[in-house]
Amino acid sequence: MGLSARFMRFLHTADWHIGKTLHGRSLLDEQEQVIEQIIALAHDRTPDVIVIAGDLFDHPSPGADAQKLCYSAIRRLSAVSPVVIIPGNHDAAGRFKALEALVDGGRIHITSRVDEVVERAYHIDGEEGKVSIYGIPYTSPNNVHRLLDCEANHNSVVTTLMEKIRGDAEGSGSRVVVIAHLFIEGGELTGADGDRGSERTIEYGGIHDISADFFDGSDLLLLGHLHRPQTVRDQGPTTHYSGSILRYSFSEASHRKSTSVIEFDLTTGESSIEKVPIELPCGMARLKGKSVDEVLANDAYTEHEGSWVEVRLPLSQRGKNALVRLQQRFRKCVNVIFEGPIVLASGGIAPVNEGASIGDKATAFFESVAGKGSATKSRVEVVTDADERIRSRGSA
Repeated sequence: MGLSARFMRFLHTADWHIGKTLHGRSLLDEQEQVIEQIIALAHDRTPDVIVIAGDLFDHPSPGADAQKLCYSAIRRLSAVSPVVIIPGNHDAAGRFKALEALVDGGRIHITSRVDEVVERAYHIDGEEGKVSIYGIPYTSPNNVHRLLDCEANHNSVVTTLMEKIRGDAEGSGSRVVVIAHLFIEGGELTGADGDRGSERTIEYGGIHDISADFFDGSDLLLLGHLHRPQTVRDQGPTTHYSGSILRYSFSEASHRKSTSVIEFDLTTGESSIEKVPIELPCGMARLKGKSVDEVLANDAYTEHEGSWVEVRLPLSQRGKNALVRLQQRFRKCVNVIFEGPIVLASGGIAPVNEGASIGDKATAFFESVAGKGSATKSRVEVVTDADERIRSRGSA
């Protein structure tokens, strides 16, 4: 589809996390329903390019059903418009590298290696100007800094890649669109209180986030990784997250999910962004009460009987078969958190959330065994990754 006017239309999606479970329950049916909506939207809006900005899968080794859903969706989207894809931090870049051989020359364009960002750029010539789309796949600077001849931190990696991108685009006079999967400074995390929820921490040489200023020279930055749909900057460059397609943790219970449709002005380089709401197949709620009986009898909770539910109860309710009893009314109740104070060996008092996330439990374990500060990111992620793999096998 060639450009025939001043504007170019993008359909921007990311963070499908196909194969992800919610406390051991499969979300594959819901993911399929939402992806059907995205495909229908593509048919309705006929974008010039469809962008998928990483984390198509939730695990580097997805099951057969997850792969079938993902690859079928990409194929069907490519029948509407060219599709440009990068892997995210949950994806296995090697898996997408292997796919390149199957799709090269067609309408599916994948960049899975940072040293091929320029080589695998997608270029479009239109009547009103040229557009070059560069995909920067997720990678660890420790793995690629020698390849790129730069320092082992993300700022240096992005600076090096953007120098290559600007050099390539300047030669052709193209507008520059960059796709990436990372945490841009100013982006809003999943939880209102900074709870990261299902967004796995990304750090590069000690750097947690990166300023959009490092992408100077681009006109539009289309991102994946943060699950809340948001525009971090509206110019210099316009910086936008489409967000995830489903609520993937209870910290996302208040999220309104959407797919982004972007009108990109070839003359000015400005963008207009529309967030098209996704009709979620199932609600999500965090409930609380002083006892199991109180939650079961609360008429205000009737609307949540078919929703994914997490319930917070006092520690005194522990041992009263809370989850099974709650599931008699809330069939999709998947987690109970018991809250209350405990006495530490030092004699101090500390809160405990029995039923909290596996990451919180791992943090508490390391600090209780080895002392404060011992719950390093790498230690906690060993536990959370193992938990994800076990839960995925259990739901297969």
